[in-house]
Order: sequence, then C-alpha cells, then structure tokens
Amino acid sequence: MVFCWVESSLGSCPQLPSKGEQLCFLASGGWHKIGMKSLQSITAKPWTSLGVYLAVFFISATFLHLVDFFPEAPLNEETAETNIASGAGASLSQQVVREAETETQRVVETETGESQYTASEEPRKIVIPKIGVNTPIVNPASTNLEVLDNALLQGAVRYPGSGLLGQNATVFLFGHQSGLPVVRNQAFKAFNDLQNLVVGDSIYVSSGTAEYEYRVRSVTLVNADDALIPLSDTEGNLMLSTCNSFGDPGERYVVDAELVTKRTL
Repeated sequence: MVFCWVESSLGSCPQLPSKGEQLCFLASGGWHKIGMKSLQSITAKPWTSLGVYLAVFFISATFLHLVDFFPEAPLNEETAETNIASGAGASLSQQVVREAETETQRVVETETGESQYTASEEPRKIVIPKIGVNTPIVNPASTNLEVLDNALLQGAVRYPGSGLLGQNATVFLFGHQSGLPVVRNQAFKAFNDLQNLVVGDSIYVSSGTAEYEYRVRSVTLVNADDALIPLSDTEGNLMLSTCNSFGDPGERYVVDAELVTKRTL
C-alpha cells in the first residue's frame, strides 16, 4: 500500500503510518487518523459493513418517518408542500367530505327562513387573536378531493354547500395543523393550536364588506369516522375542524362557535 505525504495550510500529517499504526488523512477541519486495524476490518468484510450501515439507515429512516421529521426539499409556491398534501391533506379532505356531505343537501332543502342580515357572502378571512390565526379562506365549488386538497394549499377552506356569512346555516371551515417547527407554506399551519381555544374566545370571519364575530361554545376531540357536522342549524353558527397532528391521524378537533355580532367594514 502506498501513502502520500500531503502539505496544506492546515499542516502536514504528523507521521507516515507503519504496520499496525494509524492512517492519517486530510478532511474538513484538519488532519484526522483512523486505526489501521479498523480500516483492515472494513475492507476485509465489505458486505458485513454494508449490511450494518443499511440496517442503521433503515432504522433511523423509519424513526424519522414516524415522528414526521424528514427534511423537505425546496419547492416553488405552486407545488409547496405537495408531499404533505398528498398524505395528511388527502386524509383531511376525505374525512371532512365523509363528515359533512350527508348534511349538505339538508341545508339546501331546509333553509327556508330569512336571514337576520340582508345578504349572504362568502367568507374570505378568519382571525383568531387567542392563538394567532390569521389566514385566508378559500371557497371551492366542488367537493372533489383533488379540488379540496388544492384549496388547502392556500389556507382554510369553506366546505362547499355549507352556510355563507349572513345565512341561517352553519359556516363550516377546515384547515391544516402542522407540528413541524418550520413549514414553507403557511397554509399547513392555518389552524395551528385550534385545540387551545376555550369557551368564550372570539373568532372573527370577514367577507369583503363585513366582519362577523363568533364566540366559542365548545372544543371537542372526535373520531372522524363517528363525527357528523350539523350544517343545517338555523342560527348561522360557525364550525371549525382540523387534524390532531400530535395524536391519532383519525381524530379531529372541532370548534363550535355562536354568532355574536356583525360589523360593516
């Protein structure tokens, strides 16, 4: 085996290796040494070493996947966090459709009373001072899962067919919650900390011309398979839903809030 003596600004290798001694190599930060016996062990059993490496890698990757801590590659704004959307986003949309679609038709069929307000409007923004939520609201026209998933990439979403602002029907909004410390697309944190609301907290939902204030009546953790969002009330209330990012992926936090006042903008 031939070893080369290398000079650099970091200095030179202290000594040439002898049999049974150390191999000196230049790496980031300076000179480093590796025992010749360790080097010989690796080269003598390459397949064993490779197997150990792959086993450690697989175990580490599995753990990181379970805690949702894989690093994300930079994405442009159109496709930001699509890897998350295809997973948690699709699940959220599917669960919401199952929770709400049965009730949507009932809203259309039973809404015969006249609203206490003169006009109904699409919600455009939701603000919850208690937990720092301030996000746009998207109003898709279809309950198609792909349409809902794409809408979730832009903010909170009003479920198609649920009430509009000013109607005697429940306004049903749902959005993502993420436990990751850093998220490029803030839509994945649209409803972060929703579970920290308490009875009496204020929620503000606005259109282009008016702001509606709601007051929290309850915050519950439900199993999405059993949950049913009551969209056909006649009080014009608000329901919010988000996933339980720190627990069972099949669970949802649901906030029920009553309408308090309307203010013209």
